[in-house]
Amino acid sequence: MIAGEASGDLYGASLADEIIKRLPVARLWGVGGRRMAEAGVEVHYDSSTWSAIGVAEGIKVVPRLLGVFRRLATELIANPPNLAVLIDFGFFNVRLGKRLKLLGFPILYYIPPGSWRKRGDYRSLEGVAHVFVSPYSWSAERMCEQGLDARFFGHPLLDIVHASHSRADFCAAIGLEPSNRLVALLPGSRMQEVMHNLPVLLESAVSLSAIHRDLRFVIPLAQTVDVGVIRREINRFGCEPIVRLAVSMTYDTLAHSSAAVVTSGTATLEAAILGVPMVIIYRGSKITEIEWWLLGRKIKFIGLPNIILDDAVCPELIQKDASPDRIVAEIDSLLSDAVRREQMISRLAEVRSALGNPGAVGKTAELALELLRIRQE
Repeated sequence: MIAGEASGDLYGASLADEIIKRLPVARLWGVGGRRMAEAGVEVHYDSSTWSAIGVAEGIKVVPRLLGVFRRLATELIANPPNLAVLIDFGFFNVRLGKRLKLLGFPILYYIPPGSWRKRGDYRSLEGVAHVFVSPYSWSAERMCEQGLDARFFGHPLLDIVHASHSRADFCAAIGLEPSNRLVALLPGSRMQEVMHNLPVLLESAVSLSAIHRDLRFVIPLAQTVDVGVIRREINRFGCEPIVRLAVSMTYDTLAHSSAAVVTSGTATLEAAILGVPMVIIYRGSKITEIEWWLLGRKIKFIGLPNIILDDAVCPELIQKDASPDRIVAEIDSLLSDAVRREQMISRLAEVRSALGNPGAVGKTAELALELLRIRQE
């Protein structure tokens, strides 16, 4: 099992759980992060530090990835598995799949790169895997039209995203009263993302609390993020009375919030599934800003809810537009304008509907075991 991003680690962990339920003797190993390791995958290469934002920063990690690629390919050739599961991470996995497919064991590509594209050209994936499982119906159909064996079982997040605590228990866990209205602030999953986005979120929180005295703000953090750095930023902005941290409680935070400010990424789709009205933001380095100025005009939307419905369901504030004034205005509107709020919630329900039905992870595990049986026979 080979995953290279935080979202891939999440998908890989849930799939590993389902495989082990059905085949307890299975030995799972490969590339991933903390979640896959906790799910029982022997992580030979930790991918949690590989992420990068933009082309320029991506170039910096290429030498490390090439080194891992060579070592992993050698390891797989010397000890061929019964099945390889590639998870997203197209830069790495497409190249690896083309090399491994020559060795004869079955390859399942879970979450193929660019699956969200409505009119994607997937012919470059020919020769990469035997079977592809897409989280979107339109890309599975398109792949089949282009000669690939592709399946759609629904989006795996429908199986993964749900609250674990009641509102009362969640508020008690983070030191708030259930009567408080909550706004979720999601600065990103990578530390470098967090440092670009967190200051503007905290400044926005201070301004919003002056307008809505009952508001409290919750920042859900992954275990990979340095909590000490986050606390120092909260202290710097004087936000201690109004901001709480919720480590490893992203879904509870979103489910119990009245609105959210979400950094573009998988979290926007998680918020959509939970029906949380949101503003999507993205801020990066000066280099990222230049890249956006050069390339961004060709991009219609960056947020997955907007991409899926091909419509401006949620406002997107990018780079300089993601200012405290703009964020405050959008969140204030979502909290105060009942008509706009209900319209967005209705559109987010359409996003969830477009993702199919729950059960995708279990069906993908069944397909993986079927490939194993065919291999054994």
